Amino acid sequence: MTQDGLDIITWFFPTFWKFFNDWKIPGTDVTPASWFIFFIVAGVVLTLISKLLGVSWFNK
Repeated sequence: MTQDGLDIITWFFPTFWKFFNDWKIPGTDVTPASWFIFFIVAGVVLTLISKLLGVSWFNK
């Protein structure tokens, strides 16, 4: 990879994360990054609980 490619990568990710974490959703005092992380963690936890308990959320 060239130096230009590395420069773009080292610029893009911190800039994207700053935009994603720099402002709060009005009325919630929560950033979009924390919502995103919450939904990922909640999905994983619910999946693990349903597999451990043998519960099916959808009847097939």
